[in-house]
Amino acid sequence: MTKYNIIRINLSIIFTAISLIILSIVMFTVLFGCHVELFQPQKLAQAKSLWVSKSIVHYEELIRFGCLTEFPCFSEVKMEVKDNQVIYAESRGILMMSDPFKPITQEQFASGKLQNYTIDSLFQQATSATQGMGFVDINGRIYLDFDSELGFVSRFTVNDCGQGGLLGHKMGHCSSNIIVKSVKPIN
Repeated sequence: MTKYNIIRINLSIIFTAISLIILSIVMFTVLFGCHVELFQPQKLAQAKSLWVSKSIVHYEELIRFGCLTEFPCFSEVKMEVKDNQVIYAESRGILMMSDPFKPITQEQFASGKLQNYTIDSLFQQATSATQGMGFVDINGRIYLDFDSELGFVSRFTVNDCGQGGLLGHKMGHCSSNIIVKSVKPIN
């Protein structure tokens, strides 16, 4: 055997091993509902840096909530935020999108903990959720998306109810989902 043939055989073995690893990951995902997220903490840090660079301290935020508890679940909430404090908020149900927004009562304001949904608070929650994650999240518990122009967290989903998939022990159906539909700076 020549040196060239040995190198060719070794490359063939490496290629086969990598192919088997990729196939295994795909099969595991299909069978057990595993979701793989790459570089979430790094993407989060980049997005936060972009948000901070914009120096937006007064803005209107439109959020859609999908979860299984009381207010603000199944609502769209429009909040005015100044210096990371919610100074005004109104809401409407997401099932009747044609309904007008109505001011939020003090009781809803307190029970909904709207202060937890300012952009800075969402960054804090996302940072806490991804802490210690490394560069790959194989459990698929955390889903994050970011606005490319302003950097804010545009989607924050936490799935804490197990894995789904064809052979998983239960389907993921009890996640909380926050979608920041828009952020409009106010001068």
